[in-house]
Amino acid sequence: MTASDLNSARGYSFPELDFLREQAPAYDAARQRLLSFVYTPTTSTLAIKDREMIASAILAVRAFPSIESHLRRALREGATIRELIEAMGVAALPGGGPTQAFAMGYLSKIAAEQGLVADPENETQGGAPEQLDAERGYDFEVFDWMRGYTPDYDDARRAFLGFLYTPVDPVLPVKLREIITAAVLAFRGYPTIDIHLRRALAEGATMLELIEAMQVAAVPGGSPTLHFALTHLKRIADEDAAA
Repeated sequence: MTASDLNSARGYSFPELDFLREQAPAYDAARQRLLSFVYTPTTSTLAIKDREMIASAILAVRAFPSIESHLRRALREGATIRELIEAMGVAALPGGGPTQAFAMGYLSKIAAEQGLVADPENETQGGAPEQLDAERGYDFEVFDWMRGYTPDYDDARRAFLGFLYTPVDPVLPVKLREIITAAVLAFRGYPTIDIHLRRALAEGATMLELIEAMQVAAVPGGSPTLHFALTHLKRIADEDAAA
């Protein structure tokens, strides 16, 4: 696939890369071919809109302006403003508050430009805080220890997590919430990725979907993102094979 074909298929391009194409055409051809597997696959278990949401999550963490092109394509591929708002909210937990603020700046601009509205009455509601650990299937001892010192803070934290990981009738599926979280954690090289990958599988994701998701995350996040994730995915696959 040529650069022109790729840009046409995904509906955006980055003019700053024209210089690279002129100076290293063979290298750029190889780069474009790799990108085609990520952003314009001919066969895929992971939807294009989900791929663009994952890329947007990493770009929001990195505060990189090309997020706008990916958010716009996610919308063209069938994502809703509500889904994108929820996706960036999920990304903000492992990515930090500035992640969400950065993404909302672009989303609000796009929504105003296109006349898109996310009806507050259709907002996904959070699950009961006391059911959080049971529903998501994991907990962290360090937070139980912290609760002994700051129980009121922990109550607020758990109520907030209910919106992200144990929502009631979510617009954004739980498996995609866990995939986005895992992608950000892979970028950050943080070991709790393991439990999020496992829950994504429990919520209906396939191993191939998770591999494809981490391949997407590796484009804005770098090759170590994929390497880190694959280490955990292979361990899970090996455990399943042994069982």
